[in-house]
Amino acid sequence: PGEGGTHGVIHEVTTDDMAKLDAIEANYDRVEAKARLYDGTEQTVIVYKQKQGAEKITGANKPPTARYIEIIIEGCRQYRVNEEYISKLEAMECVPRVKPEEFISLPEPPEGSPTMTKDELAKFNGKDGNRLGYSCNGKVIEITGNAPESLKTMSTRFAGKEITYYMACMLYDPLYGMPESAKDMSEGSAIKATKSTKSTEVTIL
Repeated sequence: PGEGGTHGVIHEVTTDDMAKLDAIEANYDRVEAKARLYDGTEQTVIVYKQKQGAEKITGANKPPTARYIEIIIEGCRQYRVNEEYISKLEAMECVPRVKPEEFISLPEPPEGSPTMTKDELAKFNGKDGNRLGYSCNGKVIEITGNAPESLKTMSTRFAGKEITYYMACMLYDPLYGMPESAKDMSEGSAIKATKSTKSTEVTIL
């Protein structure tokens, strides 16, 4: 990479895994690019480029979060990326971590809300006129209103399922570690998994 370029790692990805990445990176498009390896050779690769107007959702106009930078640094060290570039990342301006007690939490269900079984939750699949939703940390969340496309995409993928463990993995933070199972989640991971978007986009049942 030249001045201001980005160092990284090239991964070979299956078609199925690429589809999963597309679902996660719903605010980005796949584009072809050229990567120059440390030995000087070039290779055609696929990268994700933010969709026009998506910066309002992704916060791309703001400095990256401390969590995001630490994840990038962790990966760079694992794959032995240039140390000078890692030092550059360490010195980068970033948004400090939000303390767990300051996380935006999903609202509590209204008084008298029913307790749902797994079979009842499974019906929230968004198909054939059924409602769309999932369960996170013991709360059933229905997707309503004009939710962002990224939220709809994720909700369709996990419709009718319990997603706390998945969210804890997707929102991995080096500070809390990666849980090996749902039972292995630390309190910090569980709290992080229930971090909410705008409350107007979901209904807690």
